[in-house]
Amino acid sequence: MNTKTREYYFDNAKFMLIFLVVLGHSIRPFVESNEWINSLYVGIYFFHMPAFILVSGYFSKNFRKAGHYKKLIIKLLLPYLVFETIYSLFISVVFHEKSESIFITPYWIMWFLVSLFCWHVLLFIFTKLPFPFILSVIIAVLAGYVDELGKDFSLLRTFTFFPFFFAGYLLQKHHFDYLKNKVIRFASGVFFISLFSFTYFSNNESLRWLWASRSYSYYGYKGFEAAEYRIIYLFVMFLACAAFFSLVTHKKTYFSKLGAYTLYTYLLHGFWIRFLLDKEHFIKDIETIWDFGLLLIFVITICLVTTMPIIRKATSFIVEPYGFLSKLKHNYMHFRFHIIKAKHR
Repeated sequence: MNTKTREYYFDNAKFMLIFLVVLGHSIRPFVESNEWINSLYVGIYFFHMPAFILVSGYFSKNFRKAGHYKKLIIKLLLPYLVFETIYSLFISVVFHEKSESIFITPYWIMWFLVSLFCWHVLLFIFTKLPFPFILSVIIAVLAGYVDELGKDFSLLRTFTFFPFFFAGYLLQKHHFDYLKNKVIRFASGVFFISLFSFTYFSNNESLRWLWASRSYSYYGYKGFEAAEYRIIYLFVMFLACAAFFSLVTHKKTYFSKLGAYTLYTYLLHGFWIRFLLDKEHFIKDIETIWDFGLLLIFVITICLVTTMPIIRKATSFIVEPYGFLSKLKHNYMHFRFHIIKAKHR
């Protein structure tokens, strides 16, 4: 697998994952009234964010570079502050809802930006420690016992999902190549059939462990039982990630190039979801396959529209402020160079 193919591979993976993120959020309003939608929803949550986090960790190998964390403040924390404010205003004006402690408790999808920044900081610390991956798993398990950890600054999710980020950092390109084995791909298909069968016939208890937003005691779990559940779920989530990556095509597809712009979809799709679905302006319920097909068209449309050049150009200054500011600086220096050159003629 050459370099270009590998780039297609990860771009394909990122687009497929952002599609699942949007799909998961789109079907959320219907999980209580439809068993198979609930099964799909729970099944997706076993791997879509863990896999996304793993990919983020994979591309964090240059964290020791000079200016890396200064760059991250602009790339992650600045968009967080901006979109946290915009979403708070949005739900206040459109839904007349009062936002939780703004900036302290990330709104809905905004937790990922805060945690992503924290994972980079933890990466700097953990790479200096012995047995860092094992330590990350131990902390992920123990964090659930701390009642003070929760949604504030997304701390519980940060510690719980850090093993996936650290695993991504440790993985090399050839590790993903191993997953292309036909036997592994077949086993992955069987795994997903089993997983979604489990989510169909089980109750919603899995979501408590997959969301990782509340302490064990919040759901009534105490003692070693809670640790057992966390370890089991982490293990299954890692298996689900491996199964997902084994099924991702390494060939160039019509959506490969869109994988580079998943942050736009992630930050912008929340407005569409809440306004069109929560307000029941689009689909009131999923009762037939045609309803689900219509929802899929809705999800695909969001993924395509939010990555359109015109949308990226209009929102780049808040979605990707680092790139926007770098471009402004480059244009300014270019303009200044020509002014100075003109003066010396």
